[in-house]
Amino acid sequence: MSSLLDDGVLRTPRPHERPIAPWMRTASGGMRMVGRAIARWTSALIVMGRIARALRRARVMSRVAADLEAGRLLSWASKRTCEIHGLDISVVGSLPPVPCVIVSNHVTYLDPMVVLSLNAARPIAKSAVAWWPLIGRLACRLGVIFVNRRSMQQRARVLRWVIRTLSHGMAVLNFPEGTTSTGEGLLPFHRGIFGAARIAGVPVVPVWLEYSPKWLAWVGNRAFLGHYLRFSLLERSSVTVRVGAPIFPRPEVSAQALAVYAAERMRALQAGG
Repeated sequence: MSSLLDDGVLRTPRPHERPIAPWMRTASGGMRMVGRAIARWTSALIVMGRIARALRRARVMSRVAADLEAGRLLSWASKRTCEIHGLDISVVGSLPPVPCVIVSNHVTYLDPMVVLSLNAARPIAKSAVAWWPLIGRLACRLGVIFVNRRSMQQRARVLRWVIRTLSHGMAVLNFPEGTTSTGEGLLPFHRGIFGAARIAGVPVVPVWLEYSPKWLAWVGNRAFLGHYLRFSLLERSSVTVRVGAPIFPRPEVSAQALAVYAAERMRALQAGG
């Protein structure tokens, strides 16, 4: 390739003067994205390994001490995982340090890590998560409470676990919608966790999560692996966490009424209130 100088002399452009073809820019950017994703996966595996070693050391602790340690480890791992993946967390308000039931809207599989990065708590998850490769087994050891809502017997057992956890001074995290949504509104609530808060006499703390980009919402039949790969390729993403004032249950207020009121408070948080 030649270029015409002002004096009319043709010469070959130097390497730094040659235009970069669009496909080269795309390929270069793609390689950086892939490298970033691989680095994140590697770092995430290192975090999982450190957690596994710490849990082995926790075996000699008492049951209560082991539960508290697992909660701290889960909070640390959640914070590191968000940092590794470039997920910036902005918080409006603060979670109380006392035992409480944290209820949040459910947008994506990232939700538990976002909330737990701010406060140690024992999360409740659907039973299917226990069978996820690597994650499921580690989640079991970290004290995640799994529930099959179709089983009355298991729901009763989960209620006992929740009350015991709260009595040990730990918070419990729940997503009362029971499944993910687009983040534009709320699905109907399951009331069980609100009954547990009434029995334990602890406050309910409403939380609203809002992500950018919006497609981070994991809904419908979207495959987990494909969605996660796309997320891990992002340079940065963000989530805003809005924390509402604690709701203290009164004996005369039913679990259903408490659930309705919590939903109203969460919609107010969505609106910025």
